[in-house]
Amino acid sequence: MDVLKLLKELVEIPSPSGKEDEMMDFLCETIQDFGFSPLVFGSETKNVILSGKHDFWVVTHMDVVPVDHPFRYDGIFAYGNGVSDAKGSIASILMALESIDELNFGVAFLSDEEESGKGSEEFSKKFCGYAVVMEPTGLKIASEHCGSLEILFRVEGRAAHASYPEFSINPVERAFEILETIKKMDLKSSVKMIRAGDERHVIPESCEMNLEIILRPEESPSEILERLKRELKGYGEMKVLEMSSGFIESDFEILKRAIEKSGMRAEFTTMQSWTDAINLRRGGWRTVVWGPGELCYAHTKYERIRLKEIVKAGEVLIALNELLSNFPKSLFSSQT
Repeated sequence: MDVLKLLKELVEIPSPSGKEDEMMDFLCETIQDFGFSPLVFGSETKNVILSGKHDFWVVTHMDVVPVDHPFRYDGIFAYGNGVSDAKGSIASILMALESIDELNFGVAFLSDEEESGKGSEEFSKKFCGYAVVMEPTGLKIASEHCGSLEILFRVEGRAAHASYPEFSINPVERAFEILETIKKMDLKSSVKMIRAGDERHVIPESCEMNLEIILRPEESPSEILERLKRELKGYGEMKVLEMSSGFIESDFEILKRAIEKSGMRAEFTTMQSWTDAINLRRGGWRTVVWGPGELCYAHTKYERIRLKEIVKAGEVLIALNELLSNFPKSLFSSQT
């Protein structure tokens, strides 16, 4: 398979969350051409599933966050919407499947990862076992996964004419105080949205701020939330939009061996963003995150991926499939 041609085709198939049908059709047709029989299942969302001999799965998602970022290639990096998150991983899986005759691991292409994660929620209830969730990690094994708290703050103030700030309580300044307090609590956070005021010459009455707090794998979201409520009492309303616990996984020696079998050194990292691995873990799965690309530029006009990482990831998957042939099926049972 020509990796550049394949990646370009994948990126140019629009697949925002909830509109993955064209991508599903492409994947099913391509996989059938390789001699396999994929299934499409799901009630609220649709996932493309290809079962293997073991309860060991390679999982990624089909949907993207839409960004006006046309595909291009500069000789090293390919650029485009979803090129790294996660169509580079899809390309790696397809390249591996083309070279595999007998599939030992299962493959799942999931929907709705970028929105509410309904695809992995349904998948995790129907199946169980071990999973390598493919997301951009620079081919490092993310055996540690951060948790998160997403909070919508409505910060109260008191309006006044903009020429008389001394008569106001500025909610935007109070929002900045919240950020400083969170820093002093030794918490890592990202402001995703802040909204206040209008075109009038007036200090606003209130300010809305959407904030994501990235939690270390060992931190309890509920305990952090209680600390925030104590520290930020009196600033206004706090509405929790999403809360997830992180985790630490140790039992994935076979992925490490597959990486080494492919001529690379196994390296480890921490996944800082929510991924489908969170839903799988909630469902009793053993899972790590791993894949080609870099997450730091995903969802932006700077998103990029090295073609050689896609190729190398495909080689690792082929090695993984070969290694699984030497293990009894019971080894990867969900009963661990």
